[in-house]
Order: sequence, then C-alpha cells, then structure tokens
Amino acid sequence: MSIYMYIQLILLIADNVKAYYRRAKANAAVWRTDEAKYDYQKVCELDPSLENKVKSELRHLDIEIKKKDAEDRRKLQGKLFS
Repeated sequence: MSIYMYIQLILLIADNVKAYYRRAKANAAVWRTDEAKYDYQKVCELDPSLENKVKSELRHLDIEIKKKDAEDRRKLQGKLFS
C-alpha cells in the first residue's frame, strides 16, 4: 500500500494503529523522517503495549539517519567551496 492509502484509511478510522504503524514504516522508507516519527508516537498513544516495538523502530530510524548524514557529508567533502 502507498502512503496515500494509509492517509485515506486513517481519515476513515482515526484510531487505526496498524495504519499508523505501516504509514510510519512507509514514511521512513522514503526518508520522510519527521512524519515517520509522528506516526510512531501516535502508535504509542493509541496502543501503549507497543511502546517497546516503537522505541526499537525509532532507534533504528535514528541509526539510519546518522548513517545517511555521514554518507552525505562524505560525498560533499571537498566539493563545497572548491
């Protein structure tokens, strides 16, 4: 399913935990990290029993963000102001 489909599902059923979780994963996959973090937080609000899973996903997302930032810095090193 696309992110758009999850948006539509959430509009229909505002407390659909699975839709928020899957939209968070989809957002993370396309580097929409702020949106992913929002959705993960919403999952915790709707179902506190998933807090450990969400924390794990957020840790993984933060690691991936740091890797991407380091890669971007490496690619740009020496290219700026030359």
